[in-house]
Amino acid sequence: MERRTILALILATASITYVLRAVPMVLFRRPFSNPRLAAFLDALPYALLSAMIIPEIFYAVGDSAYPGVPQIPSVAGAVTALALGYAGKSLPSVALVATAVAYAAELIIG
Repeated sequence: MERRTILALILATASITYVLRAVPMVLFRRPFSNPRLAAFLDALPYALLSAMIIPEIFYAVGDSAYPGVPQIPSVAGAVTALALGYAGKSLPSVALVATAVAYAAELIIG
């Protein structure tokens, strides 16, 4: 992936996260009385970040022999990340182990 694309993704992620956290604090000075609205606003940044990052995960490892089809190392890393996240592991450990699994799969498969 190009450096310019990576920088654009980082800036978009930071901007969306900042806006979604700052705007409610500015517009609504009091805590929300509606728990559903509060839960929605708490979950929104994670949903948007996931929507931006997950597609990039599956196509981050080189060129595929079949265009448009995710490579096995990408899928292995994503499945590992999902399993560790579901098990309640910390974000740094999930990221490190999933990256290591994807890298190892790339070395094994070639």
